[in-house]
Amino acid sequence: MVCFYVEPLVDDQNRFNELTTRVVAQTVRRYNDDDARIEELEKKIYKCERRIRELEEELKRIRRKCLRMRIRRIYRENLSAPSDACIWGRSQQ
Repeated sequence: MVCFYVEPLVDDQNRFNELTTRVVAQTVRRYNDDDARIEELEKKIYKCERRIRELEEELKRIRRKCLRMRIRRIYRENLSAPSDACIWGRSQQ
């Protein structure tokens, strides 16, 4: 007679324990998946940041090169100007 009262309680508790264990296991798997994805994204971010630094350095080199080319062009233009002309457009007196 006691079995009739206790057995349903034990069955319910066992079912609850089973479901709880399943949820905990799923949660752990989900966090592990998230950790792997986060690690992958962090690697991508690191690569992107490194590439940005490389591109910024390349841009600086290109700008310096363009500036040197402009300076040379201006210098050549002024050397080829008539000797009585000033580089600012006024004649020397």
